[in-house]
Amino acid sequence: MSDDPVFYHGTRRPFRPGGWLFPRSFHGDPGTSAPLNPGRKAPTDAADYVYVTTSRTVAWVYAWHAHGRGRPRVLRVDPHGLEHDPEHSPRMQAYRCSSAKVLGVDLDPEISEEEARGGWVQAGH
Repeated sequence: MSDDPVFYHGTRRPFRPGGWLFPRSFHGDPGTSAPLNPGRKAPTDAADYVYVTTSRTVAWVYAWHAHGRGRPRVLRVDPHGLEHDPEHSPRMQAYRCSSAKVLGVDLDPEISEEEARGGWVQAGH
């Protein structure tokens, strides 16, 4: 049995095992990308990271609130370039990374949409 943490990502996008999550800035969507100056470090911006958590419940809160119209889902992921997310409290168990490989997909909500609304407020958002 491994003591390694399991990482999750909440979304409404249709990912499958074996797929990869990349930051919004990687996608090239001009509405969500931060400009990069040659030779300079990218600014600390949400568009430059993939966000993950070690809490399956927190991932469900994010899944219910994720952009898009797809069905909420929680992805079990293998993060690459992992670091603590300085924007969130330790209670959120939040991390950010440069990319993450999808290991599994859960479509059976652990919490209801109403509970997710309450969880969002309790999480400090």
